[in-house]
Amino acid sequence: MNVLITFRPKIPSRLGALSLVTRYDFVHTTIDGQWFVEGEALNQEETGVIKKHVITESINWNPLARFYLQANFSYTLNQTDTPANNINLEPQTSPTVVNFRNDYWTVTSGFGYIIDDKTNFYADYSFYCANDYFKNAAVAVPYGEGATEHTVSATITRQLNKQTRLLLRYGYFNYRDVLSGGHNNYRAHSIYSGLQIRF
Repeated sequence: MNVLITFRPKIPSRLGALSLVTRYDFVHTTIDGQWFVEGEALNQEETGVIKKHVITESINWNPLARFYLQANFSYTLNQTDTPANNINLEPQTSPTVVNFRNDYWTVTSGFGYIIDDKTNFYADYSFYCANDYFKNAAVAVPYGEGATEHTVSATITRQLNKQTRLLLRYGYFNYRDVLSGGHNNYRAHSIYSGLQIRF
């Protein structure tokens, strides 16, 4: 299920055009499982339920014919429920598999400029954050993501002729992970080029 609302407020023409888009999505997933014991199939049972709510807001502003700004915010609420949460394995006093969350939010902003009729430039920044790490090491392996990521990129495209387009992109990534104890942390630079040919 999803709901989408688009709003285009009237602003002075000298300020260009502005649009806002609000979206809500809901996803309900049921997981069924079946066990086989000594060749005999047991009854199929519900082994998990996942409920996901996603709220997204987008803003687009064109102050000039050749220049535009974009901003997006998204927040996701994700809850997984499982019957294993009600099982305590002795001598432990808490379940080894618990109901867990996978909530996260992202922010993205960028701008683009049309240099001429054949050349475009675009730059953007995005931030991702998940704070769902659950330290359950006394009875099980810890899980649940706890991470942040910063991404910056700049892209330039050039139309060489009617059939050929050249793209060049630079990106920087900074990722921090709690679940792995920091062993998956990294910083990276990337340079990407592409050539598109249409026949």
